[in-house]
Amino acid sequence: MRAILFDLDGTLIDSYFTWFHLTNHGCSAMGLPAVTEPEFRSRWGQSVAEDAATWFRGRPLAEVSRFYDAHYIEHVHHVEVDPDARDVLRILADQNVPTAIVTNTPQPLAGMITARLGLVARTVVGENDVPRAKPAPHMLWLAAARLGCPPASALMVGDSTYDQRAAQAAGVPFVQIKPTTALPGARTITSLREVVALAASAASAPTYT
Repeated sequence: MRAILFDLDGTLIDSYFTWFHLTNHGCSAMGLPAVTEPEFRSRWGQSVAEDAATWFRGRPLAEVSRFYDAHYIEHVHHVEVDPDARDVLRILADQNVPTAIVTNTPQPLAGMITARLGLVARTVVGENDVPRAKPAPHMLWLAAARLGCPPASALMVGDSTYDQRAAQAAGVPFVQIKPTTALPGARTITSLREVVALAASAASAPTYT
């Protein structure tokens, strides 16, 4: 294990209700029907492009992204940062384990969120940094390349099927964090602190020639 890639929403932070309220703010501003909580939950974790196609009735992606960029801050008070997130990222940096945050949130919003919340990783990959967002593999490939790590030597930590499918497609090992329902075939952990232990275990494992 030479690098660790973290999902953002549902892994380092809980921003579910931030996005729920932001989405409905956008629907109201654009004269569209409100999204119910069960509808939103059923597609939680999808890309902004998919938001545009579903909640915003095919409005241009650029229009939806601009709205998110302009109004996210109005709903940021709903965000809850995992109590271990900042410490875990700092500990990994101190141990020279490079980290990336890989999120379907577009840039520059992804960078603003992580900076505002004090989540410091070597790189942040957002939806519009690549041709296709998760569950496609492109974000993980870019993150691994930026960290100078082959995909197979990285670890993806996420919570959703989008993360798992992206990891599988990219050839990156995957662990699911804090599962309410375990994803089929996924190794699971219950806290971010366990990632530090995984990194330490990998670093101390013997090598054979």
